[in-house]
Amino acid sequence: MKFKEISVSSLKKYLKVTKIEADTSHLSESQKNVLSYLIEATKYIQDLYMVQRSPQNAKIIESLKEQKKDSLLKIFYIMAGGVNEFDNTVFIKDYVQHDVCGFYPEDLTIEEWNEWLKNHPEDEDDFCSPYTVIVRDEKGGLIARKYSDYYRDKLVMIAHMLYDAGDATENFYLKSFLNAQANAFITNNFEEADIRWIQLENNSIEPLIGAYEYYDDRFLGYKTSFTSFITIKNEVQLHKTQQILKLTDTLQSLLPVPENYKKNKVERKSQLTIVDVIYSAGDGRGPVVTAAFNLPNSQKIRAEFGAKKIIMHNVIKAKFDSIMLPIADVVFGERDKEKIAFNAYFNHIILHEISHGLGIGMIKDDDGELRDVSYYLKDLYSVIEEAKADVMGLYLLFYLIKQGFLTDCNITELIFTYLTGMLRSIRFGQNNHHGIANIIQWNFLVEEGAILKLQDSSLSITADLRKMEMAIEKLLTLLLTIQGEGNYEMADSFIKKYEKPSVVVEDFIKKMKDLPIDILPYFPFAGETEPFQDEE
Repeated sequence: MKFKEISVSSLKKYLKVTKIEADTSHLSESQKNVLSYLIEATKYIQDLYMVQRSPQNAKIIESLKEQKKDSLLKIFYIMAGGVNEFDNTVFIKDYVQHDVCGFYPEDLTIEEWNEWLKNHPEDEDDFCSPYTVIVRDEKGGLIARKYSDYYRDKLVMIAHMLYDAGDATENFYLKSFLNAQANAFITNNFEEADIRWIQLENNSIEPLIGAYEYYDDRFLGYKTSFTSFITIKNEVQLHKTQQILKLTDTLQSLLPVPENYKKNKVERKSQLTIVDVIYSAGDGRGPVVTAAFNLPNSQKIRAEFGAKKIIMHNVIKAKFDSIMLPIADVVFGERDKEKIAFNAYFNHIILHEISHGLGIGMIKDDDGELRDVSYYLKDLYSVIEEAKADVMGLYLLFYLIKQGFLTDCNITELIFTYLTGMLRSIRFGQNNHHGIANIIQWNFLVEEGAILKLQDSSLSITADLRKMEMAIEKLLTLLLTIQGEGNYEMADSFIKKYEKPSVVVEDFIKKMKDLPIDILPYFPFAGETEPFQDEE
């Protein structure tokens, strides 16, 4: 990667500074007190996440503070390291980004990993655990250290804040979750906290704080990153989305693959909650801000207790207004640019998250033991899973609209909004799993004739609606088959075929070069002020 200085003005070309607000007027003083503890805990999560991203980050942060390079320090936190994720250039001299991040030794190879587990099969569970860091011992061998030990100092502080928040709440379920999550940070047993989080109900506050997503582990895809979302429920938006969950069995039955590529048990207890974010940190607040998630990732917990899908309404609306509308204005012709709609965008995000819980979850290994699909697809799992959720979400929305279940958007709006969303995500770059997943979708749909370039002097696109529906079904079948087989080689071959941006895509990226790629949020409720005021 080449070195390229980054300034505040150049950062603003990538990210649009956006205030994220939520109506907290209905909260009691007790609930606001709970939020104050959670916000403080979240601030520690950000520093913890920076250590996970790279062992060198802590020293760089101290150096930037000593040199009083405040603007560069802010940018360093936004990018969670010294690499500009949008153009893949280094902006901190001599910064090295490793696929192993801070999860494994920098010199570890796949060959050494496989050889070690072959000779030490008793280590496999600890080594593949989402909650361990792999380090070298004094003799150069490999050992697994629990998160609760490796990050002990910070996790103990966070745990005490969660205990305090639990003591301050009047809600039994919230107290139970906060205490369980605090215990997890100390004992490394995260399963109980995940279950308590799923069971959290009858409370306006909806927090998530822990280690969940696998995106940062580009080496093997086994390790989870710390994140925190402090949110409150948006009751106005909840009714429609709760009705969709009642159709889970029907949606599962519609998938265009044999039954053995589907889950034996659908997550009947799964919840879908619409929230407004009041503060976030860690993995969910990288250069591309998370707008929704579907957790926990453990298929074992999902099968028994279900999962929870969280949709962040205020963040999604901010992205649509600030990013999606300007993209549509640039890439579509006059007849098509008015065809994108917020309801289509919001509905696709909802079905994307529901789709994470559909398909297949676990596959038996050679010993007859059930293992998550991620175990087989390793570092490729996140790309395949994100592509699957995008495509399945669109496929299922076609059905819901045709059946008259959803009436707040139509198929034309859905398709053109989907195209806009793909271009938005492709701009995240080839180091981003969502970016790669959308390049794959785009290239496949172009190959099928579903996306067409307008034959005029401008660089604009349109869609063949009939071919789009057929191509989406074909692509979904392929993605579900890869997961159903748990076939790493098949996934690798598929990704390599479609992961490179075409000349047309690169031309679109150039055409959109002056548009922001994502939002740069700040949260007044948590005491944040607009970043980079009067800084250039």
